Amino acid sequence: MKNKNPLPPSPPAHSFLPYRAFFLGANSARGFRSFGDGVLCESRDSSVFYLYGGPGTGKSSFLKKVRETAENKKIAYELYYCSSDPESLDGIRLLSADGRRCVSVVDATAPHARAPRLNGVTGHAIDLGEFWNVRTLAAQREEIEELSGKKAECFRCAYSYFAPAGDLLEKACRRIAPVRREKLKSYFEERVAAPSDPASAAIVERPTAALSMFGRIEFPFFGDSCYTVNDRFGEGRVFLSEAAEILYRLGHTVCAAPEPLLPRRYRAIYLPEANFGITIRTPDQKEEKKMRIGRFLEGRSAETDNANRLSLLLSEKFKSYGLAHLAKAREHHFALERIYGKAMNFPQLEKKTERVLANIFAALE
Repeated sequence: MKNKNPLPPSPPAHSFLPYRAFFLGANSARGFRSFGDGVLCESRDSSVFYLYGGPGTGKSSFLKKVRETAENKKIAYELYYCSSDPESLDGIRLLSADGRRCVSVVDATAPHARAPRLNGVTGHAIDLGEFWNVRTLAAQREEIEELSGKKAECFRCAYSYFAPAGDLLEKACRRIAPVRREKLKSYFEERVAAPSDPASAAIVERPTAALSMFGRIEFPFFGDSCYTVNDRFGEGRVFLSEAAEILYRLGHTVCAAPEPLLPRRYRAIYLPEANFGITIRTPDQKEEKKMRIGRFLEGRSAETDNANRLSLLLSEKFKSYGLAHLAKAREHHFALERIYGKAMNFPQLEKKTERVLANIFAALE
């Protein structure tokens, strides 16, 4: 996707989507892909608190306390979950009542390691490792190294299968007939209200699906407010990727949900200002808001359909092998969490938590 603007550091209130749960990264055909740079950024109007610490040290629990505090204070927020462990929070983004300031708290450990840009000013480090019992961990060094190595190997094997799965999916998408861009542009101009501020147009990527240690997970994107499209042969992902670019060029801010295997292809798009969205239809969705996209494609043939049907079948098979290896990593991951958890002084962490929470919400004022 060309000419994409970065996410504005202090977006207007309407940029918050109807459903506010996303992933911070993706296990893709090209390895781990982080989306943190486009979501959690430091600026004059935004601050980021970076959480450090090993597995099982309470980072996700800390983020859940931030969420609970935000709910009690009636503060709008977005949640960002771990793409490998969807039960674990990786980040939360808070928005001030006037929509002019945002504060984010994020897990800053690998694979989405990051550090403050202006430490103590717009970026703040929170080290949960200070509550470890170093001797306890040192005594289990060999076990930690072994489990870490086994987990890493499982992920390497998973990516070795995701790579051909992604290649097959991309080949299927490239076989789809080109989109009739002018016709689609005219369609949007006739049916979607013009943007109020075209100069601030952007494509904002917010993943709602992930290939995880618990299988493929997908959060609801926009519910029943969206039009739905077919994607039997990859045509839906091609159409949505082109539609996002066209709407962006028309001056809209487009929120897009990337395909986890191929993040450059989209599964859904939404215009917050116009309350207009399009998503790939799932079996349980209703038919009344179906959008027929064949009229926007140059054409199709039985030969292409057959080739794509085979490519997508093989892609799903490779993806299932990759997911099987991620499932194996789960055992090693939670074993590491137990080791680090037992070495933590959680009562001391609790004392620090209240003070840090006060600092986080003070930065929003």
